[in-house]
Amino acid sequence: MSDNLVVGAVEGVSAISSITTAFTAGITQMVTDTIGMVAAIVPIVIPLLGATIAIAYAIKYVKKIAK
Repeated sequence: MSDNLVVGAVEGVSAISSITTAFTAGITQMVTDTIGMVAAIVPIVIPLLGATIAIAYAIKYVKKIAK
């Protein structure tokens, strides 16, 4: 009877190890994909942000001159 308990415990540890490995691999892949998306978006967002700031300053400047 005690031999079956030991075998069951070893199988349980192996299953937990497999779950931990799968979870770690999944999280690592999510981080990698997220970094890839950010790297793809940044070259688009930076010029748009710069243009928005430039337009805001231009509007303030025109309003200042119009007074």
